[in-house]
Amino acid sequence: MTLRYSHLAPSHKVKAVDILDSTLNEKPTIQKLYSLGQGYSKPFLLLYSDTWYIITYMKAKPFIMRKRVYPNGDIIEIKAWQVTETPDKPHGFKYSLVYIREGKRIIGYDNSERKGDHRHYKDNIYPYNFKGIDKLFEDFFNDARRVNHED
Repeated sequence: MTLRYSHLAPSHKVKAVDILDSTLNEKPTIQKLYSLGQGYSKPFLLLYSDTWYIITYMKAKPFIMRKRVYPNGDIIEIKAWQVTETPDKPHGFKYSLVYIREGKRIIGYDNSERKGDHRHYKDNIYPYNFKGIDKLFEDFFNDARRVNHED
């Protein structure tokens, strides 16, 4: 389970896992180690067949959500949330910035769970040194301009 679902309420998160699980034609069984009534900050464990999922509840506050489709069909989508600082996200941001051309990601900056801050440039992945949200936007748009000038 990725942080993509971190904004969901606990009952919706359980339902999302049920839907994913039923798609794989498995009958889910749930074993909760923490009651949902104890608050959203405590993790609980789900057992689905032979797969264990640990789901944590992170309160995420939307910071920016923008999508622009250009006349040539290119798409730029920017999403960022303010989150509690964790070892995985010491700067307190969860983000995903992507530039898509002809249905393919050309540039992407994100910090998906357990991968840390990194950038996608064409078909390669590089570590990214996060120095602030403004610098992140600047670096992303500089890469987008660079790719447009290469073509």
